[in-house]
Amino acid sequence: DTFDENTPPIDDPEYISSLGAAIFKGMQSGDNDAVWLMQGWLFSYDPFWRPPQMKALLHSVPVGKLVVLDLFA
Repeated sequence: DTFDENTPPIDDPEYISSLGAAIFKGMQSGDNDAVWLMQGWLFSYDPFWRPPQMKALLHSVPVGKLVVLDLFA
């Protein structure tokens, strides 16, 4: 996972959104049907991920192209 143990350097939601979009664009360049699968527990343990940052990342990928695994529960 891109952000599993690597916190983005800036917490600006627009920046977070641009990171997510760029990551997914890279995935699509290798596979047009790419689906991003990520671990969701980082949203629970890392105080960086507040609601605006989470929303920015999760909404930066087209609907149906991001699966978040609940590994915390």
